[in-house]
Amino acid sequence: MPRIYLLRHGEAERQITTDAERKLTTKGRADLCAMAHAALQWVPGIDAVWVSPLVRAQQTWQEAQAVWRLSAPVTTEVCLIPEGDLDAMMTAWAASPSQSLCCVTHQPWVGLALHRLLGLEPDYYTLPTATLAVVDLPVKALGLGRLIHYWTPSP
Repeated sequence: MPRIYLLRHGEAERQITTDAERKLTTKGRADLCAMAHAALQWVPGIDAVWVSPLVRAQQTWQEAQAVWRLSAPVTTEVCLIPEGDLDAMMTAWAASPSQSLCCVTHQPWVGLALHRLLGLEPDYYTLPTATLAVVDLPVKALGLGRLIHYWTPSP
């Protein structure tokens, strides 16, 4: 059964230069470490990781991977930027051999993806930073998913 892991980046610094260059804060790194440990039992099956090219998403994957230590291939995917194309991502995933994909991404993309994967009303979740949502799907398609786990950092 296909499974998708939606991981929103950790807390990032205020925009100093460009949005793409924002880095994780110390709190963002700590929240990600806590989430990664809490989710450890659910991640061994991940067979592909796609990460937004933005710095904070790349750093988020590094923090999660430091705990998870997965051997899955990691690809940088432009379709995961905040205004990225969910349909293009789903088409690419459907064509791939991956059955268990982790996407490291941003709001509003991640909230919209969760909403559309679950077939919910036309609005989107706002996932806090360092949140991981895990969705099982009968096939790699939107609207058929079932949310099986959701980790978010404590305030």
